[in-house]
Amino acid sequence: MLLAGFQQYGLNPGPLLLPRSRSGLGLIASLFIANTMLLVLNLPLVGLWVRLLAIPTPWLYAGILVFATMGTIAAKPSVVELSMLAGFGVMGFLMRRFDYPVAPVVVGLILGPSPKASFAARCKSASAIRWCCWRAQCRRRCWALRSWR
Repeated sequence: MLLAGFQQYGLNPGPLLLPRSRSGLGLIASLFIANTMLLVLNLPLVGLWVRLLAIPTPWLYAGILVFATMGTIAAKPSVVELSMLAGFGVMGFLMRRFDYPVAPVVVGLILGPSPKASFAARCKSASAIRWCCWRAQCRRRCWALRSWR
């Protein structure tokens, strides 16, 4: 997840993150400060977090749903936003119900625009037209085989 976030902000993670990027050192420093603050805040509050485990699971889910709905209404009060919240909630429930892993979907949503943009840029170049056509045909065949199964 962290690597996907780096790439979304244009940082290429790896050994050259600090020498090539001016914001790399600031990023590492902010992560260090955030971890220190979490440690300072969570050590005294361990008892509170343990008592939260005693709350029944349906009540926790109801509280999360109420706060998510309130946050959505506070950010942008529209029926479309609430419908999206409900739709993603149902999708998450079904994914959990049928044991579908959630993490790859979240990474796909974060990284989705990057490969799409690079594929479109490659298809715009004249030398890659043949490659793009072959790739599109291959993709169609793979989807057809996948849906046939």
